[in-house]
Amino acid sequence: MMKFVDNLQDVHSIFLISVEEPMDNQLLLTIREAVVSNDEEYISISDKTIGPVRKVNNEGPIHQIFFDNYAAYSVFNESFLIFNNDDEYTGRLLVEFSDSAYLQNIRASSTIEHVFEEKLRHFGVYCQNHIIHIAALTEPTVS
Repeated sequence: MMKFVDNLQDVHSIFLISVEEPMDNQLLLTIREAVVSNDEEYISISDKTIGPVRKVNNEGPIHQIFFDNYAAYSVFNESFLIFNNDDEYTGRLLVEFSDSAYLQNIRASSTIEHVFEEKLRHFGVYCQNHIIHIAALTEPTVS
């Protein structure tokens, strides 16, 4: 089975379509691949013209990321998230952190690792406009 971080490696970027909790403590993220236009154009911003540029839209294939059980998740506006240079992770759009400030915070503020034998894991989904951090015991499925 493909690892979470190995999914969507050849995709330019993704958009978050929806966040759902199908049942208690389950998380379903629906994402859509970005499509980059082949058409180039120039755009004006204030008194400057830049280009050539290509439009990026959310008309690509849809994927779902399903967590059967999670401890916590946060959805951030990507414009305001502060990236921590000390975080250790693998992946690009779908990432897994081996160590992060988010993971340390969830461990310090929950009892999940005292209840279950598994270690808490930190996953990230990096979309256009949104970044989602998820703390869970098991890797999600991607379809």
